[in-house]
Amino acid sequence: MDKMNIINNIILVVPYTLLIALLILLIGLFGGAIVAFIRSKDYVFISSILNLYVSFTRGVPIVVQLLIGQALLPKVIETLCKLIGKEYQQQNFPILLVVLICYGSYQIVLESENLRGIYQAIDIAQVEAGYSIGLTTNQILRRIVIPQLLPTAFPIVLNSLLKIVKSLSVAFLIGFVDIMAEARYEAALSSEYIFSFFVAGIIYWIICLIFQFLISVFHRDYTIP
Repeated sequence: MDKMNIINNIILVVPYTLLIALLILLIGLFGGAIVAFIRSKDYVFISSILNLYVSFTRGVPIVVQLLIGQALLPKVIETLCKLIGKEYQQQNFPILLVVLICYGSYQIVLESENLRGIYQAIDIAQVEAGYSIGLTTNQILRRIVIPQLLPTAFPIVLNSLLKIVKSLSVAFLIGFVDIMAEARYEAALSSEYIFSFFVAGIIYWIICLIFQFLISVFHRDYTIP
C-alpha cells in the first residue's frame, strides 16, 4: 500500500474523531452542570449517590468502563426489550452508543469538577452590586458574569476537548474507529506499523499544537493584563 494512501486514510477519520469528541464534551458540560448544581445543594440522599458515582467514575480507568459498557449495555437493552415483548440481538447494539455513554459519563464527572471551579471565578459581590444599581439579569450576564468566566472557562473547555480526542485512542478496543484505530487498520493491511503509528502521532501532535495556539491567542486578546 502506498504511504500517501495511508496518510490520506488516517486523515479522513480526523473530522469524525473531532466531531465525536465535541459531542462527548457537550454531554459532559450539560450533565456536569446538573451534577455540580445538585452537589452544591443540601440534598443528602441524592448527593450521596452522586458522590459515589463521581468516586467510581474517577477511580476506574476509562478502558475498564468501556469494556464494562460493551458487555453490560447490550444485555440491559435486551432485557428491557424482552419485558415489552420484543426481540433484540445484543450484537446489534451500536459501538458508537457505547462510546458516547461511557465517555459521556466519564466526562460528566470531570466537567462537574471543572464547572465548580469556573463558578468560583465569579465575583458574587459584583453581581449583587449590578442588581443594586438596577441592571437586569441579561445585562449582568453580558457585562459581569461572562467577562469573568471566559478567561477561566475557555482554556478549560479546550483542554477538555483535547483530552477527549487523545483518550478516544483506547476506544479501538471495542471496535470504535478513530485516528488510532485507523492507524492500526492501515498498519495491519500494509505491514507499515512504524510509519502508520508515526503518522497518527504526528496528527495528534498537530491537533495539540492547534489547540495550544487557540488558547494562547485567547489569552493574548481577551485576558486583561
